[in-house]
Amino acid sequence: MNTNFHTIIIGAGAAGVFAAIASAEKYSSRNVMILEKTGNALMKVKVSGGGRCNVTHACFDKKLLTKNYPRGERELINAFHLFDTTDTINWFKNNGVLLKTEADGRMFPVSDSSQTIIDCLMHGLDKHNIDITYHTNVLKFEKKDNSFYITTTRGDYTCEKLIIATGGYSKAEQYEWLRLSGVGIIDPVPSLFSVHIPNSPFKNISGSSTPLCEVKILNTKFQFTGPVLFTHLGLSGPCILKLSAFAAGYAASVNYQFKLKLNFMAGTTQQTAFEELALYKNNFPNKKVCNLYPTAFTARLWELLCTQAGLDEKITYHKCSNKQLNKLAEIATNMIIDVNGKSPNKEEFVTSGGIDLKEINMNTFEHKKIPNLFATGEALNIDGITGGFNFQNAWTSGFLAGSV
Repeated sequence: MNTNFHTIIIGAGAAGVFAAIASAEKYSSRNVMILEKTGNALMKVKVSGGGRCNVTHACFDKKLLTKNYPRGERELINAFHLFDTTDTINWFKNNGVLLKTEADGRMFPVSDSSQTIIDCLMHGLDKHNIDITYHTNVLKFEKKDNSFYITTTRGDYTCEKLIIATGGYSKAEQYEWLRLSGVGIIDPVPSLFSVHIPNSPFKNISGSSTPLCEVKILNTKFQFTGPVLFTHLGLSGPCILKLSAFAAGYAASVNYQFKLKLNFMAGTTQQTAFEELALYKNNFPNKKVCNLYPTAFTARLWELLCTQAGLDEKITYHKCSNKQLNKLAEIATNMIIDVNGKSPNKEEFVTSGGIDLKEINMNTFEHKKIPNLFATGEALNIDGITGGFNFQNAWTSGFLAGSV
């Protein structure tokens, strides 16, 4: 068995496989091999997007694209000038896979099957005779002269070029083998998580959502607007996941215990909401309060807020005092909720943390202090919000690292 290669890639995820193909496409004479600790390749590709694979996002302005990365925004701008969303679309098109754009900007294969992407990438490996050695866990590596000496659970390997494409780890100790090899690490904390609310008032409307809610962590700068999903444990949905990604470090530092302010009438003040309810009182005095509500609400959510405001389900606007209406307006625009805990997003678990970007040349993804050592994807301290952004980082970093 050959154990000496020009390029070895640690990790058979999206970034690692893409790096291997990019390397072979540019340098046909190089022998390339991938080490994978599990028995499967491209596992995250398979489950992404509910099994459809959210390949990338239809964001073609490079500066706007970087805004979707809580960690890596500033550093990725140069990389996206070298390989961006358009390049991703064209690469897959040239390899027989057409992508489509959905209303929210997410891009999927026309087949709506992640297997299409997996087959495309695995075909690329086969085309260039690139093997994956499975069930091979890397324990450590050492640089001597111009070669890397890699110790694994299935023997030793050597190579001239080494690419770290392990994905993100959830525990700091899992990065120890990299630390021992001289690589700087930012300790990981979870990103993209739902929030737990003790005795959640939303339990009875679990499974429903509201399309435009303003969510802010009190006494911080973290505030976003978007769809919120009510769960039996608390809150989730795109707005909460985005908030959790950008506030990942803060949330971890306070042990996931903080106060959320919810404005279900995003952009509307309590006074404006009260004035709208007062108009209902003047124009429709005999209507039940629980049956007549602003367009921002669903019937189930409005009924819940009426209950929170202490209003009887049969009370009419005529019998509702201005004080009661003001209380309802307050809850609708300034509801304060105590968060205590989190859980990972079902479709995709992402961590912040990883290899320190200060040590990486972001044009090539090569380590600044260890020549011919490269890092890609979520192994780096880069993470994106949901919508295909983590895969775009994988394609960009994998392509650039593999092409050197």
